[in-house]
Amino acid sequence: MSNTELEQKWEALLENPEMRKKMASLLASQGEDSLNCITPKVVVVDDLKSRYQDQSVFMALLHRQNSIQRWTKSQSIQQESLNDHCASVAYLGLLIGYKHKLLNPNENFSPERLSIFCLFHDSPETLGEDLNGVLKGSDLTLREKIKETEELIAQKMAATIDSVLAPYISPYFLMECTTVEKDLVKAADLLSAFAKAKCELRSNNADYVYAAGQLLGDLRKYMDKYPAVQFVYNHYIKAYELTIDELIMFLPKVAELENNR
Repeated sequence: MSNTELEQKWEALLENPEMRKKMASLLASQGEDSLNCITPKVVVVDDLKSRYQDQSVFMALLHRQNSIQRWTKSQSIQQESLNDHCASVAYLGLLIGYKHKLLNPNENFSPERLSIFCLFHDSPETLGEDLNGVLKGSDLTLREKIKETEELIAQKMAATIDSVLAPYISPYFLMECTTVEKDLVKAADLLSAFAKAKCELRSNNADYVYAAGQLLGDLRKYMDKYPAVQFVYNHYIKAYELTIDELIMFLPKVAELENNR
């Protein structure tokens, strides 16, 4: 039986729920020396690319954001993945974006566009990992080298988007944004990180004391420059101090929802 036929047989077995249960039971009953039932493989690049020639690996790479942990140099009470962070920044970016639009109605500005930039802002870390912010900020030469590497990784990942969608998706992924959008993405990024630090401080985690102070200092120039950032900070960030039981107390009653319709 060829390797391809063997792999197809394995795939067929794994698609059968009952067979998966039997395999799990069988593996659990085996000794340690018997668990190497799947033969190690050597990647043959040409063969691999031939078999998946019509596939883009872009989304499969982004899916790995779930596995990239942030704040790895700190002792966190609650782990935060890269996926968690990017989603948080996108939410905050949408809030900032709409407030900025309300304050600047004549400006050619899209809150939705800003939110998409926020969603992709750290995606190259899917392959490059999350590096400590204090480390990056402590050495300008190192910071430039890291930035250059991240930009190259972003270009490599963007190159995997299919040719039909690439003209629409790549500009977001490569952060081809205006100066205002770039500033507001950074502000949303800092707000998300500061909110995370507040959550850790709520649990008396002293590992985040310095980070919280530095992040707040970095945020101030964006709050001074953009009223929308100050607005979101004033109205949304302090609530991160609350526990889930306390947060629930702020939810309206069902009857109140009906009265407001």
